[in-house]
Amino acid sequence: MSEINYNTKKQYTQLSLVEHTKIETLLNEKKSIRYIAERLGRNVSTIYREIKRGSVNQMVHRNGIQRDELKYYAETSHHIYKAKQQNKYHHDLTEKFSQQFFKDLQQAVTETYRIHSIDTFVHWYRLNHPNEKVPCTKTVYTFVH
Repeated sequence: MSEINYNTKKQYTQLSLVEHTKIETLLNEKKSIRYIAERLGRNVSTIYREIKRGSVNQMVHRNGIQRDELKYYAETSHHIYKAKQQNKYHHDLTEKFSQQFFKDLQQAVTETYRIHSIDTFVHWYRLNHPNEKVPCTKTVYTFVH
């Protein structure tokens, strides 16, 4: 099947900084979440979650009374999104787990006559080195590929 001939619609796209800014502007104009969702062509739940994630507590003085108020800021929300996106991928497994395990795994996999598959090697290593922190088989397969 050709990649340009498809009939499925893309499910979801992340909110852009422009959309974050529109949300902030419409909230400052006291528009409802439903109205904002219709204007942006998004689901009401998406807008609600975005407002919840991007809101910060701010001290407000009104009539001589000081209190906390949740306020949505587009730049703060977008910054939080970018920070979470950066931390999402490619963690260095060699720092979390035994470095000796990865050295032995590389040696075992590159041998001419392999005794172990990756799965059996993980289990064998766990049995023979109970004090070392060893990743699960799925994590090793993800790391290898």
